[in-house]
Amino acid sequence: MPVIVVSADIDPSARREALGLGADDFLAKPFDTSELLLRCRNLLETRFLHADIEAQHRALTPAAEST
Repeated sequence: MPVIVVSADIDPSARREALGLGADDFLAKPFDTSELLLRCRNLLETRFLHADIEAQHRALTPAAEST
């Protein structure tokens, strides 16, 4: 599941810490709602595409092993 950290802390170290701990994106308050929605859409699209690739790999792996 993608994680976006939204924080009022604008210190660059807070951004680095959040991203270093595994957050996928970081937005500082105040944020633009349309930017947040676009970032959510992009992260979810990437996640769904990754899940599709994993499913294709699982589907093809048994076929490759039996040849």
